[in-house]
Amino acid sequence: LSEEALRKCQASFQSDARCRFIQGAFEDYSVGETYNVVVLNEVLYYFPVQMAKSILHKAASLAADDGVVIVSMNRDWKAALIWRRLARVSRPSQSIRATNRQTGSYWTVNLYPAAELRGL
Repeated sequence: LSEEALRKCQASFQSDARCRFIQGAFEDYSVGETYNVVVLNEVLYYFPVQMAKSILHKAASLAADDGVVIVSMNRDWKAALIWRRLARVSRPSQSIRATNRQTGSYWTVNLYPAAELRGL
């Protein structure tokens, strides 16, 4: 939703015709095209927990039939709650954990087939 972030992205990628940046709320985003990959990088826990399922479903609806949704979240109480709820209905096809050796903080990155998340 940041105009400044949008300007910086546009300036950084202005020579790449494949890149397009749109400002708006994710839950309101609607286009007539699909993507191979939809990435929810450090955003899912900014929504209310009860919206996580609908946000994942929205991300899956933006992906192609054989596309994937990648979810990344840092370790905190809200992320742990969302991961537990998501594990009840879907398992990632791939998962990695990146750890900051100095602080001990870590990020979990899970890859889900979009078609599976559409059934949420």
